[in-house]
Amino acid sequence: MFFGGRHDHFHRFSFTDLPHNTLNGKVEDEQFITDPTLVIGTSDTKKVKHSDFDYQINQFAYSKASSEVDLTGSAVPEDKYGAWSLKIDSDGDITVAAATDNVTGYDTPRKALEALSSSDSESSYIGYVTVMKSDGAFTPATTALDASNVTATFTDARISSFARSHGTRTLQFSLIARLMTS
Repeated sequence: MFFGGRHDHFHRFSFTDLPHNTLNGKVEDEQFITDPTLVIGTSDTKKVKHSDFDYQINQFAYSKASSEVDLTGSAVPEDKYGAWSLKIDSDGDITVAAATDNVTGYDTPRKALEALSSSDSESSYIGYVTVMKSDGAFTPATTALDASNVTATFTDARISSFARSHGTRTLQFSLIARLMTS
């Protein structure tokens, strides 16, 4: 497991002194002004919730009220990882994009994150979600993110290349992980 053992609580890490870079050149620096704080949905645990936050696109600032969004795409096989990116445009519309091969899954969260699509200049990245289910397939918008044997990790921002170059994954800004295993 990501942190080992049974975890029924949240973990928050902050590494704000790391350099701003990209995820293998695919994802530009995040453009949020205040943290979106991604977590498991409160009105629907199959969804990802973000707090109220401010973000920037092309040097213009915008605000987004808290909401919940579904993960999209195909089911991820048992004991494999899937990844999704969440980005927002200037109209406040959130797009959830699945990693290119979630249908067959990835052996590690890192490989899943590396399969996410490239960024663009017309939107701002909110963050990323990785999920693995150890007792069956994880089906987006159907399987609860807090279900037994689901490991879900929510990341505001992106993973630092500093960490990549040191052989580990360090999360810049904040990481909230909801780990439920049995």
